[in-house]
Amino acid sequence: MTEFKEARQALGWSQSRLAKEFGIPKRTYESWEMGDRNPPEYVKKLIIEKLKRMGEQMIKQEDVLDYINHAGADELMELQTVIIECLRPKGALRGFKELLDEYGVKDPLRETKLKLAISELEQNGVKVNQFTFERFKQEKHDDVKADLIEMLDSTIQNLETALENVKTGNAPTIE
Repeated sequence: MTEFKEARQALGWSQSRLAKEFGIPKRTYESWEMGDRNPPEYVKKLIIEKLKRMGEQMIKQEDVLDYINHAGADELMELQTVIIECLRPKGALRGFKELLDEYGVKDPLRETKLKLAISELEQNGVKVNQFTFERFKQEKHDDVKADLIEMLDSTIQNLETALENVKTGNAPTIE
């Protein structure tokens, strides 16, 4: 059994799903898995490592759910404290959160999308620097909330595009 097949089966994925997730033609992936053809070594390493990380995350999720289902009240309160601390803005997200707070804008859905995009990029080895907003603060705005939401949406879109680029093996360009 090839490393590809082992890693794929550990996730419970079909060949079609793996090929689609990585943007590889299904026939090409099948030939790699069967050993008829070999991908470049760096491609093989990237795919195997990504699959292993995904498998580890699945295991972690299962462990967390198991813990939650069997934990007592004190343990759940402690877990809640840890989760709240993890959700506090850090690094790149902190600048955005401070700007939203400064203008009194509350948008948990967009904040979560932003946090997830940054987190996924960083899990894929891309460092996202803290955002700065000096230019935004110096500009005149007729509707600050609408402008902030537009800027948030644009940033989320750029980060998601960068993430897609990373997932397909391209450079994570951000405009």
